Parts: sequence; structure tokens; C-alpha cells
Amino acid sequence: MESVQAIGASDFLFVPTLVSLLRSRTLKGRARDVLVSYGEPVVNALAHFMLDPIEDVWVRRHIPGTLALITSQASVDVLGGALNDPDGFLRYKVIAALDRLRRTDAPLTFPKEKIEALIIREGNQFFNCLTLGDNLLNSKQVPRDSLLASAITQKMDRARDRVYRLLALIYPWRDIAAAEWTMLHGESRARASASEYLDNVLTGQLRKRIMPVIEDLPRDEKVRRGNVLLKTRPRDLEETLLQLINDEDQVIAATAIELVRELKLWTLGDDVEHVLAFRDPHDWYVFEAASWALACSGLPTPRSRSGMTPGPCC
Repeated sequence: MESVQAIGASDFLFVPTLVSLLRSRTLKGRARDVLVSYGEPVVNALAHFMLDPIEDVWVRRHIPGTLALITSQASVDVLGGALNDPDGFLRYKVIAALDRLRRTDAPLTFPKEKIEALIIREGNQFFNCLTLGDNLLNSKQVPRDSLLASAITQKMDRARDRVYRLLALIYPWRDIAAAEWTMLHGESRARASASEYLDNVLTGQLRKRIMPVIEDLPRDEKVRRGNVLLKTRPRDLEETLLQLINDEDQVIAATAIELVRELKLWTLGDDVEHVLAFRDPHDWYVFEAASWALACSGLPTPRSRSGMTPGPCC
């Protein structure tokens, strides 16, 4: 790699090999340094690999961090084009990369409309987790420290973090960072001032949908607003778990299925069986959780699309 870097940007012959090395824990740092040394001319090649759905997923997920080190409008444009990628982890890496480019204070232009749409989506994600988590706790059957409750809380925290990161792309990032720190760690008067600042800065749908996420409100009020914004309602335990076992996040779906097994809610057995039969076979956590639950329930376990049949419950 030192020899390749010494050749310089005159020959991009080794770019595909360097990109493939991004999935190597021991070599990815050095490979990234070489790619970054090529500068803006390598951005289009990196974009090709990042946006290719059949490329190795971990290669794709490491490319945004590489683009973040090439401070250019081309990097911003490529990253902005991946903001709606179906891979949630890649989307997070893209947002983090854009955030890093924003903090360079270089004269870069960020796609405001696309970012605002994504902020609203993250706000909806936050309230979806909040309302479903509240349904679980109100059922009295689910402990507050259950694995599912913890997973939902962590997902809410990540959604709120992404909201702040995205806001920093279209508003003064130092002010947004200061407001975030104050809302999380400041005293009540300071939090009120930070909330007032954000309330004045945000406009339209962004203000309507994001201020309830950020504001320091009682939990019951947040839940009520979330149900209003999502046009949903409080639901019982079975309805809530039915939604969660079909969640697109395989960690949430798997922990929800595990809770079904723990509580022996076999009225949802057919739904777990449906998940096992039709879920994307790459969602291995869901496959394992559903297999284990059905084996413990005594229900027949269908052969999955991967061709594997679950083993017996210990």
C-alpha cells in the first residue's frame, strides 16, 4: 500500500483492491489513507462501490468514513445520494460523515429538502418507539429492564441523536451542538433557553414534528403527542408485540419474538411462524429467535427459505 500511494493518483488500477481491504480490521485504516490521498478524483469510484447493493455490506459501510476525509462538494453530493439507503447502519454512517464534513466549516452545500424529510422520518421513528415502549410498560407484564424495553430505549436515543446531527447540517452546527448538550445535561433554566432557541429556529412541519422530540416534557405528554402525530392509539400487549415482531429492525423484531417466548403468548404463534417463513433470510437474529420460540411452543416449525429447519428446544 505504501508503494501504491507513492505512485499517486495517476493510476487508479488498485482502487478496487484498496476498497475491498476496507472490510479488513487490520488493513482498513491504511487502505483508507491511500484512498484519501487520491483526493477528489477518487470520489466517483467510491460512490460506485457504496451505492452498489451487491457489494459486500461492510465495504459499503466503511466508504462514508473515507468520503468524510475528502473535503469536497463531490463528497457531500455522493453522501447525500445515500441518505435514503435501505441499510440503516449505512445511513447512520452517511449522516456521521456529512456531520464531519459540516464541522470543517468548508463552503459546502448540503441537500436541505432531503435532510428535512429525513429529520421528520427520524422524529416519527422516535415516537413510534416511544408509544410502543409505553404500551409494553403499561401492560404490567413486561419488566422495565427487559431486553426489548432496553432495545427500544436505545433506538429512541439513536433516533434523537440523528435528529440533532441532521439539524446541524442545515442550521449553525455550533448552536445546534450547544443546544443538544444543554437539553441533555443542563439545568432547567438552561434547558428552557435551549428549547426556546430551537423553537424559534425551526419552521413549519419541522418545528411541529421535532420540537416534541427535543422538548423537556413529561413522558405522558410526549406519548400523547406521539400518538397524535402518528395518528395511532394506545394498544394492548399482543397488538404491540405483533407490530414489533414485524419491525424492519431485526434486533427489535428478534427481542420481541424472544419476549413472546418468555411470556408464552402462543396466541401469536402463527404470526411468529409467518415471520420465520417470509422474513429476509439475511436477518439471522430474527430467524434464530423465531426458530427457538416455535420449538419451545410445541408448534410445527416450517422449513425456512434458507432451507434450514429449526432444532428442538432444550
